[in-house]
Amino acid sequence: MIPAGQSGPRRPAWSASLRSALAALAIAAAVVLVYLPALRNGFVSYDDDVYLMDNPLLHGFHLPGLWSAFTEFHAILWIPLTWVSLGLDAALWGPGPFGFHLTNVLLHALDAALAFLVGRALLLRRPDWLPAQGGQRAAGLAAAAAALLWALHPLRVESVAWIVERKDVLSGCFALLATGAWLRYARRREEGGPAAAPYALALALFVAAVLSKPMVVTWPAVLLLLDGLLGRLGDRAGWRRAILEKLPFLAASLASAALTAAAQRPVIRSLEALPAAARLVSVAYAVEQYLLSTLWPARLAPFYPHRMAAVLSSPRHLAAVPVVLALAGLVAWQARRRPWLAAAAAYSGVTLLPASGLVQVAAQSHADRFTYLPSLGFALVAGALVAHLAAAAAAPGRARRALGDLGLAAAAALLVAGALLTVRQLDHWRDGVAFWSRAVAVDPDLGIGYWFRARDRAAAGDLAGALEDLDRSGAIAARKGVGLRKVYRLRAEVLARLGREPEASRDLAAAEALDAAAGEPAPHWK
Repeated sequence: MIPAGQSGPRRPAWSASLRSALAALAIAAAVVLVYLPALRNGFVSYDDDVYLMDNPLLHGFHLPGLWSAFTEFHAILWIPLTWVSLGLDAALWGPGPFGFHLTNVLLHALDAALAFLVGRALLLRRPDWLPAQGGQRAAGLAAAAAALLWALHPLRVESVAWIVERKDVLSGCFALLATGAWLRYARRREEGGPAAAPYALALALFVAAVLSKPMVVTWPAVLLLLDGLLGRLGDRAGWRRAILEKLPFLAASLASAALTAAAQRPVIRSLEALPAAARLVSVAYAVEQYLLSTLWPARLAPFYPHRMAAVLSSPRHLAAVPVVLALAGLVAWQARRRPWLAAAAAYSGVTLLPASGLVQVAAQSHADRFTYLPSLGFALVAGALVAHLAAAAAAPGRARRALGDLGLAAAAALLVAGALLTVRQLDHWRDGVAFWSRAVAVDPDLGIGYWFRARDRAAAGDLAGALEDLDRSGAIAARKGVGLRKVYRLRAEVLARLGREPEASRDLAAAEALDAAAGEPAPHWK
């Protein structure tokens, strides 16, 4: 028995660290278990050939290839560490898909563990987001719930199951490690201890992140937001110090942005092709879709085409503008009462900005992969809510306990549902046919989807199925006036393999006539 007026024995610091490490390991293991089906998947016929099979940087992993990864653009990108990572996989596992998928899954599991550790460290610094007197237990529960809800949401599947999105899971790993190092640096500065080492580590890890994927170029603003949450911006001197600390990070961001702009210059849409008003509407529509897909991930697809010509005349797109503005106004109105909501929204907006569509590059309006890091903020809010529900379930009062139990049951059900939907979504990335079958199921007017599926079916020997898809793709191409000669050429090949030479010759002649007349735009699917 503990004598009155004395506290019980304090647990040593290593005990809390051990529990956190074991929890992180358990989270990573759960993520690997859910994503095991990805290891059976093959390649998909959308960028896998450009990134992997036809990538000269991966043909024999040697010093010149390493140097080329840093000095050359490939696939309109400058992502040297991603190329190095894929090259190591090719050297270790060979050209098959298994090794690439395994590394993606392991990196995502590591990211989930890091999300837990970083989230726990941040929540321990912001106990006002947790139940009163919750302490380390509440912070750990909130961070664990956040990491699992984030990692096992089906929106993450594209970043993990698509081999070419190695850049997501790799840059995410470095960005989270940099954030953890920054939190340590901030604590050292507060305590007056030596802080040069964690600062240098944070900077080096951030550089590694932008060398993996340029989407993290806004991370210096994330670190500034963290400074605000940690109370480091209390006065003008605090702001000045915080901004000066970010200058090396900003320099790395600007360098990465400049190199990315140079690499993507040939495919960046001009203001004539996509006016500023259309871009703003597209951004609002994308944000709305991300929110809807997070709350109800029922119609996720590997490709969402950008209807550039119809954005300003589409009621569906235009309706997103007042919705997003209203939500932003609500967040601003509640900023003082609910600062955690404003912080999560600010984090999501800052990290999503590079892929928001203000600078339109590719043919998609939005993509599941763009939510990989931006969704962590609201995941942490959801985790904190789980901690509050757990506190309510243990509190006195039957009604409050019942409410807490019901909320925890709902959170557990959401987690299980997310895991099951994740497994189902993984199957859509099984191969090229499954990939494009899902795309056209969500958008039956997707001409590129039928064309690619036809190519994959023909490669697999399903010539009848390929011909059926080409007929659909041809009808869409003729209506839109784009892509018809690609259909003619592929259909000529399929018809020739079927022994229908007259029809094959007719289609080939039609493709050549379009080439000669130059009456069709350069092949660009939408």
